[in-house]
Amino acid sequence: MLEVKDIIKIGDLAKIELNEEEIEKTTKKINEVLGLVDTIQELDLDHVQPMIHPNPLQNVFRTDEPVASAELEPLLANVPQTQEQQIKVPTVLKA
Repeated sequence: MLEVKDIIKIGDLAKIELNEEEIEKTTKKINEVLGLVDTIQELDLDHVQPMIHPNPLQNVFRTDEPVASAELEPLLANVPQTQEQQIKVPTVLKA
């Protein structure tokens, strides 16, 4: 379990200023978390398979197959400005 001096040192290393109330609260909360970790470590998990995610996931993507795209000329006819068969837009970033 961590003591107040440990929390002060961690705060200093992290460049975080903590007042007395924050130090006490943080000490209590971290010790609660460490207590939970201790509880989990006491469990017999030798026969439990490690998992990345609690739900079984499958690849839901379709196969990538080339398909015909839309005709260029009708698309460009619907935009205000074009240049060399590309849509011309206002400058966003200036060099």
